[in-house]
Amino acid sequence: MKKINKGRVAREAKQIMDNFIKALGRVDQEIKVGFEREEATRKPVKEKPDSEFIEAMFKNAPKSDGEHIIAEKAKW
Repeated sequence: MKKINKGRVAREAKQIMDNFIKALGRVDQEIKVGFEREEATRKPVKEKPDSEFIEAMFKNAPKSDGEHIIAEKAKW
């Protein structure tokens, strides 16, 4: 089994990175990374949740007052 020389690997990795940085420096073009959305936020939902969803949420909640879920931070 061949033993790996960590110092040699580190030097070779640095040389590869240095060469890559030099090559990028020769590129005469701006590279844009990412994407843009037409709208920055979601459109508001005008529909109300259906009654089955509301019933399931209140049934699953530890406490409620009929209209609101009462929960402690990080408990539910």
